[in-house]
Amino acid sequence: MIQENKFLAPVQKLKHNIETTGLKEKGFDLDNEIASLDPRNYQFGEHFEEDIFGAVLPDRFLWKQAELPKLPFQNSIFSCVSATCSFINSFNSKRQGNDVFLAWRYPYALVPHYSGGTSVKDNLSVLQKRGQCEDNFLPERLFYHGEKEMQNPANITAAAHKNARNYRIKAYYFLKAWNEIEMKTAIMKAPTGVGLYIGNNWYSSKDNNPGRPIKWDGVKKYGHLISFVGWNQKGYIFADWDGRGLHVLDYSYPLFLSFLIHDMSDKLKAMLMKPYKLEGTNRLLVVLPNGKYQFIDSVAQWQALNAKKLILGETKKITQAELNKLEKDNSPIVVVK
Repeated sequence: MIQENKFLAPVQKLKHNIETTGLKEKGFDLDNEIASLDPRNYQFGEHFEEDIFGAVLPDRFLWKQAELPKLPFQNSIFSCVSATCSFINSFNSKRQGNDVFLAWRYPYALVPHYSGGTSVKDNLSVLQKRGQCEDNFLPERLFYHGEKEMQNPANITAAAHKNARNYRIKAYYFLKAWNEIEMKTAIMKAPTGVGLYIGNNWYSSKDNNPGRPIKWDGVKKYGHLISFVGWNQKGYIFADWDGRGLHVLDYSYPLFLSFLIHDMSDKLKAMLMKPYKLEGTNRLLVVLPNGKYQFIDSVAQWQALNAKKLILGETKKITQAELNKLEKDNSPIVVVK
């Protein structure tokens, strides 16, 4: 696990800044992501059809600053996808009254890395299956240790993995990024992730006038992932991970991908259990958030857990050999009256 040395840190930061001069926020393998999409991926319209049909949308909408979580800062690390997913996940937690800053380094260290960055599906899969820990376990301020260390899963402690399970997401829905009504309907539910290509004028537009919409110049330099948090008459308002707040994107700017995260209660996440059936028997068991298992003693107990919506996902088979690797939890998980 990398540590911060207050005496060496200034030198390490200077060395990192020299080596990464000219590198700014990016890191999205958009070409690969687009190639893997098909019409079945666009799920938002199916699940929220009633919200979209006949929607009356305001001319302006923006999540208030007090409603938004702290914006991640990716610096020169190719972590825009992880930063976007972390920002949205943090937003959902804050709406529940749990104002946390979740670590983009957690999914970033657990996903495959390509020449152009990482994948949305890979990052969201980590958040869905493993969650993500709070930033104090994997601080973003240590970015200056470089790409190799930011991608190193060995830096994730057992305590970080345990904390991560409290921040798993329930599901995610892809949007038709070219459908303005669908996009705005989704934004009013929560910030959305948006994939696009950055051209030559991306940074100059933001530097010259942050309130002026960034327009497409037809150049595809590399893929980038940001988050829409609102809109006005000029364009979409978005959060970026450059340490400079919010910006505006012209409505004519081509968008290639968008998604919405459907979250679950942070309190609920700490209680969810994965159901299994022991292979070759009729015995049911659950694996608890602490990684230990318990057998289900009765049909009534199983029904009670389902009634309380504590069972996560479909029942899968587990072999005796696999079960032997887990520790048994002897504390009661539910009282059936």
